[in-house]
Amino acid sequence: MNTQFRAVSKWTPVHLAVLCLFLGLASAGLLSGWRSLARPGQTAPSGEASAVHLSSDRHTAVFSPSGVQFTPARGPAWQWQVLSIGTADAPLAGVEWGETTPYLAAPGLVVYPRGLLDEQYVAFPTHIEQQFVLHRPLNLNGADLVITGRVSSSGVFAAFPQGWLWHDENGRVSLGQVTVYDAHGAVLPAEMQVDAESIQFRVNSSALAAAAYPVTIDPEIGTDDFRISYSGADTDVELDAFDPAVTYNPGSDEFLVVWAGDVFPAGADDTMRIYARRIQAADGSFAGDTVMLPGATFNTTPAVAFSQTDGVYLVVFTCGNAYDRNTANLCGQRLDAAAAPAGDPFQVNTLANALHPAIAYNPISGEFLVVWAGNRNTGGTADEFEIFGQRMAADGSLLGSNFRISQMGTEGDPNYRAEHPAVAHNADTNQYLVVWSGDDDAAPLVQGEKEIFGQLLDAGGVTVGGDFRISDMGPDGATLYGAYLPDVVYNPDLAEYLVVWMADDDTAPLVEGEFEIFAQRLTAAGAEVGRHNFQVSAMGAAGDANYAAYRPRLVYNPQDARYMLVWRGGDNSGGQVRGEFEIFQQAIYGDAALGDHFRETTRMSAMGNLGDPAYLADKPVIAYSSTANNYLVVWQGENNLGSLIDGKVEIFSQQYAAAPLRCFVESSGDNVTDYSGPTAAVLQDAVNAASPGDTLKLAGDCAGVQSIGGVTQALYIDKSLDLQGGYVAPDLTAANWLAAADAASYPTTLDAQGLGRVVYVANTAMHVTIANMTLTGGRDTSSACAAYSCGGGLKVDAGAAVTLTHSMVRNNTAYYGGGIFSDGTLRIVNSTIANNVAESWDGGIYSSGSLVIENSTISGNTATSGNAGGLASVGTLTMRNSTIFGNTAAGDTGGFRQQTNAASIYNTIIANNSGLDCSLTDGGILAVNIHNLVEDGTCSPYLSGTPRLGPLADHGGDTLTHALLPVSAAIDAGNAATCPATDQRDLARDDLGCDLGAYEVRYADTDTVIKENILGSLPYSFGPTWISMTLTVPDSGAITVTKRLTYPGGTPDEGEMLATWHISSTLTAGFPVTLAFCYTDGEVTGLNEAALRAFRWNGTNWVQQGDTAPVNRCVTVAGVNAFSAWTLFDTSVGATPTAVTLSSFSATLHPRFVGWWVGLLGGGLIIALRRRQKSFGGKHW
Repeated sequence: MNTQFRAVSKWTPVHLAVLCLFLGLASAGLLSGWRSLARPGQTAPSGEASAVHLSSDRHTAVFSPSGVQFTPARGPAWQWQVLSIGTADAPLAGVEWGETTPYLAAPGLVVYPRGLLDEQYVAFPTHIEQQFVLHRPLNLNGADLVITGRVSSSGVFAAFPQGWLWHDENGRVSLGQVTVYDAHGAVLPAEMQVDAESIQFRVNSSALAAAAYPVTIDPEIGTDDFRISYSGADTDVELDAFDPAVTYNPGSDEFLVVWAGDVFPAGADDTMRIYARRIQAADGSFAGDTVMLPGATFNTTPAVAFSQTDGVYLVVFTCGNAYDRNTANLCGQRLDAAAAPAGDPFQVNTLANALHPAIAYNPISGEFLVVWAGNRNTGGTADEFEIFGQRMAADGSLLGSNFRISQMGTEGDPNYRAEHPAVAHNADTNQYLVVWSGDDDAAPLVQGEKEIFGQLLDAGGVTVGGDFRISDMGPDGATLYGAYLPDVVYNPDLAEYLVVWMADDDTAPLVEGEFEIFAQRLTAAGAEVGRHNFQVSAMGAAGDANYAAYRPRLVYNPQDARYMLVWRGGDNSGGQVRGEFEIFQQAIYGDAALGDHFRETTRMSAMGNLGDPAYLADKPVIAYSSTANNYLVVWQGENNLGSLIDGKVEIFSQQYAAAPLRCFVESSGDNVTDYSGPTAAVLQDAVNAASPGDTLKLAGDCAGVQSIGGVTQALYIDKSLDLQGGYVAPDLTAANWLAAADAASYPTTLDAQGLGRVVYVANTAMHVTIANMTLTGGRDTSSACAAYSCGGGLKVDAGAAVTLTHSMVRNNTAYYGGGIFSDGTLRIVNSTIANNVAESWDGGIYSSGSLVIENSTISGNTATSGNAGGLASVGTLTMRNSTIFGNTAAGDTGGFRQQTNAASIYNTIIANNSGLDCSLTDGGILAVNIHNLVEDGTCSPYLSGTPRLGPLADHGGDTLTHALLPVSAAIDAGNAATCPATDQRDLARDDLGCDLGAYEVRYADTDTVIKENILGSLPYSFGPTWISMTLTVPDSGAITVTKRLTYPGGTPDEGEMLATWHISSTLTAGFPVTLAFCYTDGEVTGLNEAALRAFRWNGTNWVQQGDTAPVNRCVTVAGVNAFSAWTLFDTSVGATPTAVTLSSFSATLHPRFVGWWVGLLGGGLIIALRRRQKSFGGKHW
């Protein structure tokens, strides 16, 4: 069985669904081509009244009460049937999971109404999408939602990186992976298990309980490749399609794909033409037919760009014999917006032969720039290749003459050459950057050593400065290493370029012959910025040259502030074998490939059978739709789909959606959006325009960075401001914000995306409040902190004052102070600092000024080469009811380190850190040390030993916390006089005793759980996980259980809890039932466990019920049909419990007893549980 888990941190509020399957064939169809045999709201015609049919040229789907049958035109049939919907232990009440009659709700939409949720199917051009729509929260009683179904197919089952497939000799049916989102973009953890005959989804119960309804789904549009070209018969390997290129037309929201192919049905293999086809970005369907461009020669390697001003495409391509460098020329052809040829083809190069063209459009001048590799146009030999360019008007006329761009090696020496150019236009400066792979003789380079070079051009094609070297692959002077096939794109948000290339480098653990994809950021002036030549791809194991990455192509998405990169790769994961090449994609933010923190490399193509190197994918290209916010990846490949055979090359494509980020700011106090946009730049605009003391409300995800004053961050603050996150505008667009923040439901994120620090507060900011936000993705590489970098999430200058409240600082990196670095005045309240990394000291927080921490958690931070994994204080510190847990450091103190000055600490837990939990150095002292628990006993605490904390998780409130587990020594161990009124979650502290740390154990006044649709003799458990009562029923029926935690009739004894359940039943056979009373070891400390027996109060005396000793910490009594008070009693200390009076019955209970009251009330049961939380001597009930 293959198990996949995905938890994606980005979201697209488009579809209202929890789970999504993609059932698709590697082909394309039209949504309008789907045909149904029923009208919306009705089932099928007479004779098929219980079934709905949808059919297209590519697929047929039959929806009947017994399930779904999906039959592609070419490929195996595939059937699905729901088996159960509920938890792992029981089906869910109110859900019809058996046979249900479907209906056609709308054209292309079939719905199975299943009570509390709907199972529905949506027809798309290349697939059918399955959705389970949850309309409101489900009563899961703390268990995960589990949906299980049966699959049957005649195809052979296999797993691949994007999901699973069933295939035969004719084709395949693919099943896409599942991701779960709520209506406001929060990711819900989901697990999917698939084998040849079954599918199971599991969605986290806590996440569902906290979700906003309805929810959104995985944004991928289709899971399988769809074919674009059809070059003759599928079995004719003499007729092929190759060399794809793609561009985007925002006016019609269409992609245009062009490629070279053999002429068919008549024509010889040496006659090649250029073809074009439009694809709608919204749904991937074809817009019109394939167009063959005019021309009668051997045409290859097309490049294409679109003029928004004139609404025309310009396609340039090598014409003549591309395999003879001395006869190849460069031709062009204009196409109108419908891809119809406009005019005749024309020649672009006038002075030299031409290969490998690239093209860019200049919207400022309304013209194109075409570049290529060709023979020199003056002097020299015919084999001295350089890079040339030509400006072209939108009407196809040449603007000026061909001009030379590169200068490789000595003039006239054919041993030095430039090849494979790429070009990008910078609308900010109206300049171009041209890059290429070149062989130069500028020392220390030698002949035969290929590197990547660049040259800036002004709008007129005039060089700006000289050409410059970009890559540095292998040692200088070593010809075994090289860089090839570059691409370049301009990023207007950061005013910089990103250049990518394939290369063979010697940086360990890479070895000679191991090709990977590398990248380099450049300023608009061509200067290097960020990490030098950083590696993006990782094909196969490091150091294994048998797996490699080739031919990178790049696009920039301004809505997400990210680059998307594709390449041809051979990998050893996901079933791929040596020699099997597919297409991969990788998102990049700045100089950080999104593999570890955001999103892993994804395999886009699936050519042939998994593990078969006979079918290959090559020459990927990519375009981005700004309207649909999605991408189209196109490549040439060999496939065995349908009747295609090995050696037959066609053009294939995969479309997938981007995950947009949205940032909204309300600054005027009228609850109407004042700023909105795709990145954090709109927040910076709002801050720049604000007056000191203003309040700004934030909603959504504000991502990306800006460079201000030589410092790069998502947000730069230089004035007093109150920043309040946790808001939402309806549909995250505009108008009518919430009256009050609700960060738990509507989290606001500031994400630097690895490009710089998240928030910088300058010394001119007298007081800044940051509330209800998550600061993440920070990576500070600046020198703004004296001689070193600091504060990946938050940097507070000396003189500035910041209050961070109800917020999280997580997953940031810096050299010092991975999460926070403060030289000013900082107050942290009800917040979590987690999973930050310092490359040196102070993983979570460093403070040299005044620091106050209250009701906050510092967890999972790391100092990789120094001390203080959690917290380092060099200034003054006051810390109250906080938790420092699970931090690590390379030095001797993983938890908390106080240096030089004095700290005052109250009711705080410091535990489970590497090395020392607490240390004092260089005169640092604890001036106040009241009721603290330090696990290893360092810093002279009030208590030591394990505090018994759970993992960092969502326990309510706006932030993540560590819950106190039962029998924790921290419960009620605090000093009440110094205890805050609430804990980190804003829940009231227990007036019976203040707990240590940021989390207070509380039992809610009312907590209702409903269990319905009980089927058969199954156990149903109620109660806290550490003490439970199990009711086993003998018959089918429905049962509703309401649990109330309350203190009726006054205040209970210290540390005790009273829980009641009211149980009403429709069980036809009524009772008797079987009761099982269970406990944990900690609940019976001091008792003779083997002598525990169940006793029932009969109104006069306690009567033992059976003589069965505990089994697996449970005492079980069967055949119960009389109900009153029940208890477990240690029979070794007396014959029966001693009676005392309490309401209608009485009992005296042994210290640390567990007792239940089970009784009839109004035809139902009442079961009351009273549990000793801690032992303070004999207590009475």
